[in-house]
Amino acid sequence: MIDLIRREIHRGLAGLRQGLRAVLRGGVTSTRVQRLNAEGLAGEQLQDVELLQHFGFTSAPPDGAQLIVIPLGGRTSAAVVVASEHGNYRFMVGAQGEAALYNQWGDVIHLKQDRSIKVQAQ
Repeated sequence: MIDLIRREIHRGLAGLRQGLRAVLRGGVTSTRVQRLNAEGLAGEQLQDVELLQHFGFTSAPPDGAQLIVIPLGGRTSAAVVVASEHGNYRFMVGAQGEAALYNQWGDVIHLKQDRSIKVQAQ
């Protein structure tokens, strides 16, 4: 009986779209919630996907950024982007526990382990 239940659960979950990685290919930043276009690593086109970010912080990731996309309810049409990263621009902190705010032009606010703050901007 347990095996039958496991098979049925597995079969039901197999039809749901799992989270995926994608690459940013443009989008709209002028709306209340940013809407992105992306390409899944298997070539799937994702159009008008919402980018959700932490309250009080916003950024517009550059094209080519890697994305983590979660299809809510297993449906690609209800997908949201929950994380983004672009390795070419990422500022590397020096130690665990440090944090930084940065952009693709090299401007940085770095909260350092020694409790100092380094600001680098043009």
